[in-house]
Amino acid sequence: MTLNSEAAQTDKRGRRYLAFYNKTIAEIIDRTSSTVAQSLRELEAVGLVEKKLIALHTPYHIYIKLPTGENEP
Repeated sequence: MTLNSEAAQTDKRGRRYLAFYNKTIAEIIDRTSSTVAQSLRELEAVGLVEKKLIALHTPYHIYIKLPTGENEP
């Protein structure tokens, strides 16, 4: 599995997201789960991603936010 736009899913509101556990992302990018968690917190703090937990024991939905006025590639 890779992190790319083909892995994205769409929610009920039509927004695209990635559904991954931190452990899976860590394995893909060869980092620790704690590094991934810290990086996602930092990205969320500056408004570049939004994480939503939909249910227990399911991966977070990670929404990538684009700056205003930019379209998806």
